[in-house]
Amino acid sequence: MRSHVGARIERLRPACHLKTVSGRMPIAAFLPLASADHVRVRLAEQITFANSWEELAQFISNAGVELVLVDPSAGGEMNLAAAARIQKTFQTTPFVAYVEMSHENMKAVFYLSGCGLRDVFLHPLLDDGRKLSEFARRQCGHRLAYEFLGLFETRLARLEPSLVSTVKDLFERPQRYETAADIGAESKLSTKCVYRALQKAGMGTPRKLVTVAKVLRGYAYLRKGGALISSISREIGYNRSRVFSQQVTDIFGCSPARIRAEANVEEVLLQLVEWLYKPDPIAQNRGHNGAGGSDLRGIAARDH
Repeated sequence: MRSHVGARIERLRPACHLKTVSGRMPIAAFLPLASADHVRVRLAEQITFANSWEELAQFISNAGVELVLVDPSAGGEMNLAAAARIQKTFQTTPFVAYVEMSHENMKAVFYLSGCGLRDVFLHPLLDDGRKLSEFARRQCGHRLAYEFLGLFETRLARLEPSLVSTVKDLFERPQRYETAADIGAESKLSTKCVYRALQKAGMGTPRKLVTVAKVLRGYAYLRKGGALISSISREIGYNRSRVFSQQVTDIFGCSPARIRAEANVEEVLLQLVEWLYKPDPIAQNRGHNGAGGSDLRGIAARDH
């Protein structure tokens, strides 16, 4: 990154709460021994195994966990109360039930679905963990998207519901969007209405918003390590990897390889917000204001 940004990175690094080790995503798990051993040898993620519900809660609180694997019978007996309680305590952390197929376990999963559980994987994994690993990767991207959109919570509230839903979908599935027209089509608004609505809400331009959504998801995949830039570029909707590389350089002042090693998520989000609010020369040439707001460095503080 640029030198002045690098200095801020060092100042902010102790506050970073999403941590990676060698590009792996932190996962916490509380599973029966056989399930834990099975998962341990099939996933390349950074998995921390708890020995109790209390220890699992401590891991989630302190370790920057991005995904949790649980079996409600992990403590030796079915404990739905403990499983439900920990889900409610950490509502922004994705939970996955990892259980054997049995009538009792399916009843437990059904009960926990009423407490927010959305995803289930069955033990044993029959594909060497590929689907679970890919699921974990997508959840990492979703979580970063939610963190970014959380900075704009009050600004999103200024948009009409159809556009709010579209902006959220853009950050969840950025590969589906290329232009302001795509946002308009999804929200059933004209391109001009989309520009005006985002400008009035103080959320930059549609073109830049699409770029931010794609780069943020690309960064999430980069953090996982190992994936080729060309592969990541295709996953976020680009036919040519140099487009993604150029956008990373424009925003962060460095290559994707350099940003891959940057674990300070707060700094990355700040850079994206700053870039979103820089004047957009393309939008200005088309008669739209590029920024939709002035100094946005304090956006989180003002909006919360």
